[in-house]
Amino acid sequence: MSEKINYQTFQEVIDFYNKTEQVFLDVENKLGVNLWFLENFRVYFAYRNSKLNSSSTSGSSGNKISLLTELKALIQNFTLKHHTSEIAIFAYPSSVRRYFGDLVDSFDLIGMRRIFQESVNLKEGSINQNTDAIFLRYLISFGFIKDVIYFNRHFTKLSKQLQNLSTTADEQLITSIFCKSKSTLLLHFLYFRAYCKFFKKSSLKAVCLINENSPSLKVIQYAIKKYGIKSFAVQHGSIHELHPSYMFGLYHTPPILPDMTFVWGQRDKTLLITKGGYVSSSVEIVGRIDGEVTPEIQHPELDLTKKIIVFATQPQRDEELRKKTFYDVASTFEDFIDEYQLVIRPHPNEKDDTFFKDIYDGNYLIDRVTPLKKHFELCEGIITSFSTVGVEFVPYYKKMLILDYYMQDVMKYIEKGVGIQILNKDMLKHNLECWEEIQVDRKAQEMYVNETLYQIDSSSQLKLINKIIENRLK
Repeated sequence: MSEKINYQTFQEVIDFYNKTEQVFLDVENKLGVNLWFLENFRVYFAYRNSKLNSSSTSGSSGNKISLLTELKALIQNFTLKHHTSEIAIFAYPSSVRRYFGDLVDSFDLIGMRRIFQESVNLKEGSINQNTDAIFLRYLISFGFIKDVIYFNRHFTKLSKQLQNLSTTADEQLITSIFCKSKSTLLLHFLYFRAYCKFFKKSSLKAVCLINENSPSLKVIQYAIKKYGIKSFAVQHGSIHELHPSYMFGLYHTPPILPDMTFVWGQRDKTLLITKGGYVSSSVEIVGRIDGEVTPEIQHPELDLTKKIIVFATQPQRDEELRKKTFYDVASTFEDFIDEYQLVIRPHPNEKDDTFFKDIYDGNYLIDRVTPLKKHFELCEGIITSFSTVGVEFVPYYKKMLILDYYMQDVMKYIEKGVGIQILNKDMLKHNLECWEEIQVDRKAQEMYVNETLYQIDSSSQLKLINKIIENRLK
């Protein structure tokens, strides 16, 4: 039932946009950005969760801070530095090396800070420029006052048109969800205007992005398109057929997309072309960029005398499911503490250990110290739902348990034969009891790796990416 709702609501949200497309396009002609594609991700999950009668929160543990603190961060990161290269990478400094690898050494780095993220130093090291400085320059020009008035006028008109076009209860709900994002959309629009001012005077010919279809990066795409600057996107995580940030094939008119998207393997390229609305010539397979330096450290409490099972947790839009699966896993392992050690590997956005302890305070180890690759080497297997960690783990040819309570198999780990389906707590317990009898399908794992992760050494990968970029800029 839940799987049906996921697909049904995904289609209903797209149908809503297709029905109201013209009013969004009219506003795009005025503002320069399509507001729907800045919010479609959140709208889908909020609408879906309302149908599932579950929490609409994402489970992110990020802290909101005051506008005063936000302004302070903008001032602290103000810089007079300028970029010198014709190509720049827009990225969060903490993850830039991981996702872009040695490309960081080839291009200028323009550092980003998530809106309302606590203070991050964007002026150190190799950062040539940063988005806080770009935005602050725009604010002190006071042109933003005119832009705020302009936005409010067109958003009010858009809201009224959507309400008039919404003839069913479901359409009215989608309209309500979308319109509640006015403040967030205004902020993204102001960033768009700041970027337009920046790129107008810039000598850049191209920018490289990750998470390119998130609103913070989407407005960059709209701004650079206005000035004829090319965009290159690097795949940073899992892509699946229910991913609102990548699946645009059912839209009458897909949104603005990067000039080139570099993906991990044939599976992702095929998915983007057949269901994502991407043009074949705009997707290239380059393999997964692995720029992460793995230090030789491990958590001192890892117990190598036991079978180590790593549980790769992650924020989820369905908060109740997230809590239930954690409770089931943590409580089940209490019956096996003499044989197994459960190691919780939190997602980078899961920063608060009390979230786990409040759900179930048991005999597990929360480990953010040991590098992920080291976890893969030491463990007997992993547990996950639909995390990208699963993709990275398959080449280790070990056992992977997939928490698939809604029978979605979002990442197709089960369908492809690389994951073992877990529908409930009893199934998890059974698999732990019969662990030694579980056989991995080595052939299926090898086939999955060949389809999903194009194998190429880092030096050749760098040359390939640079060659593609050079050809596109000619």
